[in-house]
Amino acid sequence: MSSTTAQICDPSRSSSVISRSRAPRSTRTSRTEECVIPTTRLIRGRKPADPRTPRLRKRQGKGTDPAASPRGLLVPGTTVTTEIGGVGHHVLVTTTPSIPQCIEGDCLDVLASLDEGAASLIYADPPFSTGGVRRGTSRGVEAGRELAYEDRFESPDAYLDFLGSRIEAMHRVLASDGAILIHVDWRTSHRVRCILDDVFGPDRFVNHIIWHYGLGGSSPTRFARKHDDILYYARGEERWFDPPLVPATSRRLAGSLKKATDVLDIPAINNMARERTGWPDQKPLALLDLLVRACCPPDGLVIDPFCGSGTTLEAAMRSGRRAIGIDRSSAAIEVARDRLETCGLESGQG
Repeated sequence: MSSTTAQICDPSRSSSVISRSRAPRSTRTSRTEECVIPTTRLIRGRKPADPRTPRLRKRQGKGTDPAASPRGLLVPGTTVTTEIGGVGHHVLVTTTPSIPQCIEGDCLDVLASLDEGAASLIYADPPFSTGGVRRGTSRGVEAGRELAYEDRFESPDAYLDFLGSRIEAMHRVLASDGAILIHVDWRTSHRVRCILDDVFGPDRFVNHIIWHYGLGGSSPTRFARKHDDILYYARGEERWFDPPLVPATSRRLAGSLKKATDVLDIPAINNMARERTGWPDQKPLALLDLLVRACCPPDGLVIDPFCGSGTTLEAAMRSGRRAIGIDRSSAAIEVARDRLETCGLESGQG
């Protein structure tokens, strides 16, 4: 495995980045090997990697956790009950750190039950406030079942209040060298960036990433909308980053790789794709795989507060990261758990 070096960003920026130097092409470990070989990296300002399963922080007087050890750690292979937002939830404690946990509930309440500074990366794909109901059809165990979620808010201010309080909760859970990726679109990206500036600080802005998904029709009255926005902010002055490589597009460099820019050309999932679960607005695994590998250290914890069908969780699982997924839809949690079970069997972890 390659060594870890610290690189300082542009002097006009106050954040520094912890970046990994790459081994020569002939000796570099393959992506597949990276998924199964445990790695421990010393990152400035952090302790060595801790392989423990992520733990929930119980509020005093709430929740019963008979499976917990005397020190409060959750015992792998057991189910515990914890009270989140006044409702009891059964949470499966996985047998290995690489199997993600799925928690049903409002992320505002669930995040409040997690340890402060626990997450290395938060990827959030919240409702876009489209004004409608997003619908899909299950392709999993219960094929043909309608999958849907409400994407309506009383007003733009109501949406911003909804998202703003949850971004504040995400900020608390992030580690000092952690980062957040908020996935939005043209309707709200400018307003959400103002919230992030307020919560994280404008000097913590890293990138405004464009996901160019390509699919969709054209418009006779305007330029066709073919992209989403991903707002990338750091929690503190330091953050971990491993520049992702993508295929070069120029004819001269055909067949070689180059460092990715802030425009990611990754097609949206088509209707016949094997990875499609039927969950509305499902994001492609290739997109989340790139983001997780680039922005989360191998020993880190990824949290997805609006996990939907579990794409982020599968990306974390396949790359050896720990992960927690949260969604208030019971249907989404069922789809995600079914997907992760299938993924675990395919990778030999089931």
